[in-house]
Amino acid sequence: MVVIGKYGGTSIGTVEKINRVAEHAEDLAKGEQFVGITSAMDDTTDRTIRAEHSASRGKLIDLDEIFAHYNVDVNGNFRNVRSNLFREFRSFYTRDLVRSPEISARLRITGERLSAHLVSELFREHGFDSEVIDITDERFPLAASGRDIHNAYPNLAVSRKRAENFNSKHRFVFIPGYGGLMEDDLIGLYGRGGSDISAFLLAYALDNVRSVWICTDVDGIKQAIVNGLETQTVRELGIKEAMEAAVLGAKLPSDIALIPLEAAFNEGRNPEVYITNVQHVYGERTKIVPESSDRGIKVVAGRDIIVYKIANGTDENGIVGFLNRLHKDYGLDWIDMGMRPRRYIIVGAFQGRGHEGIERIIAEFERKGLIGLREKREASYVGVVGSGMYTDHTTGFRAKSSLAKNGINVLHHPDPGDFSLGYVVARQDKVKSIEALYRAFFRNGR
Repeated sequence: MVVIGKYGGTSIGTVEKINRVAEHAEDLAKGEQFVGITSAMDDTTDRTIRAEHSASRGKLIDLDEIFAHYNVDVNGNFRNVRSNLFREFRSFYTRDLVRSPEISARLRITGERLSAHLVSELFREHGFDSEVIDITDERFPLAASGRDIHNAYPNLAVSRKRAENFNSKHRFVFIPGYGGLMEDDLIGLYGRGGSDISAFLLAYALDNVRSVWICTDVDGIKQAIVNGLETQTVRELGIKEAMEAAVLGAKLPSDIALIPLEAAFNEGRNPEVYITNVQHVYGERTKIVPESSDRGIKVVAGRDIIVYKIANGTDENGIVGFLNRLHKDYGLDWIDMGMRPRRYIIVGAFQGRGHEGIERIIAEFERKGLIGLREKREASYVGVVGSGMYTDHTTGFRAKSSLAKNGINVLHHPDPGDFSLGYVVARQDKVKSIEALYRAFFRNGR
């Protein structure tokens, strides 16, 4: 059996933190093979992207500055590995080459690769039998596909096929997260949260996974953030609840990252999955299961959104074509807020992964005269999550009443999800809305 552990950039941000990871990994493995998915240390990915943009303007940044977190004094082979990866980076790091998406993707995953080798080296210093299966290794199991190489889709079928070659006699194996292999061995990046995607994709691809531990800097998923403070930890979430809570902005792996896990659950392969704090993995934590036995309302959350009101252009089917395009583009993070037949549609794009791509598509369709952008405004998307709304039909009334009592105007009310109700409110009302909903459903919360 295999135990998978995913470590975010802050969880392995220093040698001291990596040493603490090594101290608990043996306990998590419980005698099984342990596969660790590594992120880039702290802000390395952001530094790499800034360096890439700087190079495109003709100014190269020193690699010791880009990868400052990896200038560490450790024994073993890490120095040689770092030198080799730096040499590879320099060979592509030119004004002209960084403009290529294929080259850019290869540069941006360098931090994750360095992390995998550094963590493995430090594990060996602790006496553990460890190796790295890098993205250039023929045994690397994760695959990606899609048109946008920087927001590639986790390819489940190809990953499962590639995983047939995933073999190692070592007790501890480390894999760089964030990306997978596309056709012609190009590297496709999964985008923000890519290491979470890597962990769940590996759990889907392998047929012998006992558990998955998403190690973060928080004690599981919280009911809400109220007055800047975390509330109680949610002990258990069904996979559908987790995905809808992620859409609302709960501090979870994204709904996209959870797709491979949902697929594994649907096939009857049910590894234990925990969201936990890397400092005390057996402390308060949230378990994600195929279906939760707790039918209550569990999470209140919210996130910033940009709302677009779009009308047909010269083609009466322009909106339909626009929507079809959005549905085909995996890299976008958006919600459909409803359509007025033959008039207009309201679309909400989440800032970051969603709005930049949507604005490019809007511009493309406008140039062709297919649609017209009538309105664009900043807002927030807030709501509640829990399978309890199936048995408590007053959920919607209680939510809207609480918002109204606090003087919050609901701008849009998208169609509810299977386990969630969401409301679009003014950006300045986001915090007040979350607090109002929390009071409505968690009166006994602290």
